[in-house]
Amino acid sequence: MFAKNYNFAGVTNLMGRSAMKPTEMQSVFLSVPKADWKLLKELIRKFGWQVETQEQLLERFAKSRPAIPPVSEEEIIEEVKAVRYKQ
Repeated sequence: MFAKNYNFAGVTNLMGRSAMKPTEMQSVFLSVPKADWKLLKELIRKFGWQVETQEQLLERFAKSRPAIPPVSEEEIIEEVKAVRYKQ
């Protein structure tokens, strides 16, 4: 009953032909019971799909962010106040 969420990219149809151009990717989120993971892992390998966990996706996103944000926290707070209170 324990499932893990995975992000699948590079969808291929069941006939083994790419469902879209090689440069196009479709991402889906899928919860898979642990008992079925072995079978799904074999299909992933067979069709050449790419897979990553939610944690890997978030880690990749975090690594892509700039080390120094373009605006400070104070600037963000001032902008929120200006919009909220129409200053």
